[in-house]
Amino acid sequence: MSIEFWIFLAVIAILLEALTTNSFLISLGIGAVGAVAADYFGYDLTVQIIVFIIVSIICIFLSFRISKRLNEDYDAIKSNQEGLIGKEGTVKEEIPKNEVGMVVVDGKDYVATSYENINENSQVKVIDNDDLMLIVEKK
Repeated sequence: MSIEFWIFLAVIAILLEALTTNSFLISLGIGAVGAVAADYFGYDLTVQIIVFIIVSIICIFLSFRISKRLNEDYDAIKSNQEGLIGKEGTVKEEIPKNEVGMVVVDGKDYVATSYENINENSQVKVIDNDDLMLIVEKK
């Protein structure tokens, strides 16, 4: 295969990657760039294909590891709000029943909801969290 084929494959894989949410195609694009380098240095087709496969597999493995690490960090951030359960705060923006408002807990602003109407400047206690929203009740 010629250098043009590998360049074409790399460009197509990178462009298609821009349309997807995974990192598989970018790994193939980088593998194709490795094959371009092998072709540039005069290696035959067999070596080019081997380089393409090895570089692609390494990139897929690395992207999996990076994705896994990012997801672990995301889970840690989400679980930090669980540490707010039981803490007290102040309503910064009125919270209508079953709607959202703002509270300040430990000096930080949070979106909150409640099962009752809570007026601005009222003292509240965090009883639970729902994704990135705190659930509070009057103190």
